Amino acid sequence: MKYNSSITRFLLLSALALPAMFPAHASAAENPMDSVGVAHNLYLECLALSKDQTISPLRRIVDECGYDPGMPTDELVAKYQPLIEIKPGVSMRDRMMEYRDSYDDYEFSFFVRVDEIFAAARNPAEADAALAKLEQEAVAKLRAEDPAGRAVLSMLSTSRHSLRYWSAHAGIQGQVSAARWPKWIRVLVVVVADGAGVAIGGLPGGAGASTMAGAILNELDPP
Repeated sequence: MKYNSSITRFLLLSALALPAMFPAHASAAENPMDSVGVAHNLYLECLALSKDQTISPLRRIVDECGYDPGMPTDELVAKYQPLIEIKPGVSMRDRMMEYRDSYDDYEFSFFVRVDEIFAAARNPAEADAALAKLEQEAVAKLRAEDPAGRAVLSMLSTSRHSLRYWSAHAGIQGQVSAARWPKWIRVLVVVVADGAGVAIGGLPGGAGASTMAGAILNELDPP
């Protein structure tokens, strides 16, 4: 990946700020797919800093962020553009229903339980703690060598990293007041788009869906 000075500054600031916002839980390094969540946030920040936001994030993730899709850029755009053009507010379960046959009941339950976590969470730290617990279960029970297990593990890593990114982006820390509740809901909507996007379309699907969902939500209700 190509890094610029803005991304480097973002990473340094994140390394200092995020531990205070999110108490330590079981090491995410136990998740063999944690690198997906890390890379997702790097590409997402690169997309946010790119010069022309009118160009498809799928094209920008290659041309400006150095992502290697293993296929021509035009083919990448044609394959994944329909995936990232989503309506915000759709649950993870509903986003994944089209791919239901790719998962057994237990594997698919992780998508449903992420929805349940976000429905109950009152602040970022509470959501992260619940996601960490769910991630521990997935690491213990699923295999990254299996396509379904790999997708679930990638989704959980991305959801946790995305939660940190968008919570910081929205300036949400600690208990969420009634006045800031709409902003917290917007954060969760984008995190769901991230997690499902990665499960369906890998890094370009996740970062692209996140960028599109974030832009739509900002247009409807600026932060």
